Amino acid sequence: MLLGKCRYLTYNDIQIACPNNAVGVWKMKAKKIEKIRNEATSRVNKESLVQFRLEPEILDRLYEEANKLGLPVGTMVRMWVMERLNEKSA
Repeated sequence: MLLGKCRYLTYNDIQIACPNNAVGVWKMKAKKIEKIRNEATSRVNKESLVQFRLEPEILDRLYEEANKLGLPVGTMVRMWVMERLNEKSA
């Protein structure tokens, strides 16, 4: 399958590596993939999703604290961020 062979190539690599009759198909697929990627990015940006890494020990402490407060960890973290931002703006 051509897709499997070219999965990790850039668009320019695909033009070079794939047979001429497949380039048109790849152009269509590349445009479709780009459209899907842009739509997904737009949805994530609108939802204001923020991701970051934490060490396992810190994550454990977060979950423990959320448990003590009876809150979902995400709710607790959002509360902390809002509190900190409100302190900074006061």
